[in-house]
Amino acid sequence: LTLDRTPYTTWGGYGGLVVRCDPALADARIVFDDGTQTQRPVGERHAWGAFAGTLRGEEASVVFLPHPTNRRFPEPFYGSARGDAHFFGPAPLFHEPLPLRRGETLTHAVRVLVLPRAPRADEIAGYDGEWRGERP
Repeated sequence: LTLDRTPYTTWGGYGGLVVRCDPALADARIVFDDGTQTQRPVGERHAWGAFAGTLRGEEASVVFLPHPTNRRFPEPFYGSARGDAHFFGPAPLFHEPLPLRRGETLTHAVRVLVLPRAPRADEIAGYDGEWRGERP
């Protein structure tokens, strides 16, 4: 079996867990574990990523924490915080298909956090460490 996707040209590359956000979201941005902020990640690999913005005057974010035991960790992320095309998520198939041998089991885990605030690296690091089974 081969897990595949439409290869990315100007679109494509999906193949993971994705959130679509309300197009009315203001100040939309995508934030990564290294502090990078962008409006259009196209296959960059990160330990975690968050989609953040303001809706009806309230800040909110959706954070994706792919587990380090995932085959393609750190995973590529794909999304857009431009215009009304608000989508984002880890896309482990972004760069290439994933073949599986007969009888092989694929386990893929992603923790999703929905926060009523902008993502803070220190807070997300704590959730990430907990997810990885690390003790504070």
